Amino acid sequence: MNIQAGLIDPTATKRNVGSTLGRVLGAVMVAAVIGLPAIAHAGTKNVQINFSNGCPTSVTPATIDASESAGDKILWTAVENGAPVTTAFDIYFDPFVGKAISGSGGTAQSQPIKRGVPVNVTYKYTITSGSCAPLDPWIRVR
Repeated sequence: MNIQAGLIDPTATKRNVGSTLGRVLGAVMVAAVIGLPAIAHAGTKNVQINFSNGCPTSVTPATIDASESAGDKILWTAVENGAPVTTAFDIYFDPFVGKAISGSGGTAQSQPIKRGVPVNVTYKYTITSGSCAPLDPWIRVR
């Protein structure tokens, strides 16, 4: 994985959620991709977070395909047994730098993808909810 300088906001707040080295490196790259300054006329990619017994177990689609040039946003919705739920969750793109995107009412939306990030790359992000095990899905930026 190639981490390029200048993609992370140096003013972001530190947050330690505990992680493996692989998750840290993947999350560092995604921190540069989502949650940064807005771009006009962005499309929205819908992602369903599938919960079982109150814990996230998978996402649909398994990998998000998002366009940097279109400034896509991601909208996550919590679902259990096929129905929307208001389960709280957090999306982390870097467990040590930046803030989480919180889905306190069962949904959360990112800012558009930052222009100039490396494209044709797949990045890992992390979903947490309460004391549940973290879930590590993927986003592919084109």
